[in-house]
Amino acid sequence: MSDNDAKVAQYESLRGEMLQNDRLVAQAGLLNFGAAAVIFGFGMGEQWEDFGALISLAPLIVIIPTQIFIASQFEASMRIATYLRIHVEPGLGISWEQDFDDLQRNKDERSTGIQYTRSLTLSLGLVGGFCIVMGLVRMLAAEFSFPVFFSYTIASIVAVFFLVKQSFEIHGAFHNSGKYETEWKDIVGPTGRQPKDDASSNCTPRA
Repeated sequence: MSDNDAKVAQYESLRGEMLQNDRLVAQAGLLNFGAAAVIFGFGMGEQWEDFGALISLAPLIVIIPTQIFIASQFEASMRIATYLRIHVEPGLGISWEQDFDDLQRNKDERSTGIQYTRSLTLSLGLVGGFCIVMGLVRMLAAEFSFPVFFSYTIASIVAVFFLVKQSFEIHGAFHNSGKYETEWKDIVGPTGRQPKDDASSNCTPRA
């Protein structure tokens, strides 16, 4: 296999992995909304009336891990995209990732990536906010219980913290190409993998 064929195969493999990550993100979002709706609907039953405020927060158990998963998939895809941009595409004479990165850096443009991450974070945040508000409504409508009030307050504060934190993580994972570029260049050099200095190697030869 020639060097060019190897680069093409590598390019196709990595692009395929990015597409798979995109599919996983879409599936995670759909499953998240479905699971949140089922959990919320189940929690509206009369048998949970005494703990209705807390049960209303139950969908957050699904929403927050979904945010974490989406952020990790975005980070993986952007690391791949950065590698393709600086080490693979130049050798193939294409520049899709470079052009897209230029668009991301142009603050005068509303890039697809910004709209994509904002729509995801806003959707998940709205679902989480709805659960918190409904929990508050159910708590105010029920007979006052200090344990429920205290538990709801603490759970809501923690939930809001993680919802906001993970929203920034999702956005940051998609728009942190400068960091990934520096990391890749530290590992493989500015133009490709460089042989490591024997003196810098910590490997011990086998006896």
